[in-house]
Amino acid sequence: MGKLTNGAFGPLTGKVGNMVSYMLNGQNITRMNGKSKKPFTIPQKNNLLQMKVINKVLQDMRGFLRAGFGPACKDTVCNFQNLAVKHNKPQALTGYYPEVAVDFSKLLVSYGNVPQPVDAKAELVPEGLKFTWDVTNQSFSTSSIDQVMMLAYFPERGTMAFNTSGAKRDTGFDLLPLNALQKNYIMEVYIAFRADDRNDVSESLYLGRIVPA
Repeated sequence: MGKLTNGAFGPLTGKVGNMVSYMLNGQNITRMNGKSKKPFTIPQKNNLLQMKVINKVLQDMRGFLRAGFGPACKDTVCNFQNLAVKHNKPQALTGYYPEVAVDFSKLLVSYGNVPQPVDAKAELVPEGLKFTWDVTNQSFSTSSIDQVMMLAYFPERGTMAFNTSGAKRDTGFDLLPLNALQKNYIMEVYIAFRADDRNDVSESLYLGRIVPA
């Protein structure tokens, strides 16, 4: 049953017939809710498989994506998960039904207007992953107090290690601790920067795949 929560002129929430209404980021959203009895076509099956594959990876990264896409959702009808899907499907996917996979080199784990790291790298050290970036060749628009965001995703396990509030930009390096088990698995590694006021982030950079010896 649908309800007018603030009287006749208020927002509609709930289900009326095949229409579903709800509030999202302060806006009243209404959508159709129904099922087709027709068999799926191959393009439709491909689209469904693409959604399944990208949603699995993004769900695994949910804790990081909240910081990586959250600022860009302000004043929109999207949440951070919706926006992450929008920027990664189909751009970060390869193949076609029934063989669809994630191209991690094209995956974005953050999106915004903060300047990206310059000459960033990551290497495996005894304590974990050491991230470095250039601090001598920053543009005039960069802020020295931006904080580094570091992510290592383990596709074989569907887990991650991350830090969204790391060292300041002018430090030039930071360490993402990894335990002994994590260091035994393939890692897909990303870096970004986050504004000190948390209102914006940079677009992420893919630093490559690290395969344990």
